[in-house]
Amino acid sequence: MEFLVLSIQGAESLLPLREPHAVVSIRTPGGPSARLVTGPATLGVLYVAFPDLGRDYMNLPESEKTYLDGEPIKLFDRKDAKVILDFFLKHRGAAEVFVVHCEGGLSRSPGVAAALCKVAGQDDSEWFRRKTPNGLVYATMLEEAAERGLL
Repeated sequence: MEFLVLSIQGAESLLPLREPHAVVSIRTPGGPSARLVTGPATLGVLYVAFPDLGRDYMNLPESEKTYLDGEPIKLFDRKDAKVILDFFLKHRGAAEVFVVHCEGGLSRSPGVAAALCKVAGQDDSEWFRRKTPNGLVYATMLEEAAERGLL
């Protein structure tokens, strides 16, 4: 299985693929969803929303732990990881390509892709050479996968 990490613009312009593929579309809470085109080879699209923040966020003053509208910021957690892993497990047998995108394709989506590579028994090191995976996303995905006996 090939993992493809893209920005939102890359996903909107590249999709759909000819090969059987599944897509995890990540947006910032309150931000717009990607306008993805699907086709006959699109097995499924999972839309999720979580901020590009890590554990160091917990050290911020309380006044900085809300969105501009006053809503509290919810970090990526095991529930988010479970939803993504369930989607991956549902499609991994049929998907030749697993596309993961976020706004810039630099942190959240590489964190998800690196963890899914490990779950698929592949080497995840390329994501750490080419990108800067979100450490909280990566670690949380692996914690959930390990608890399920997938690692």
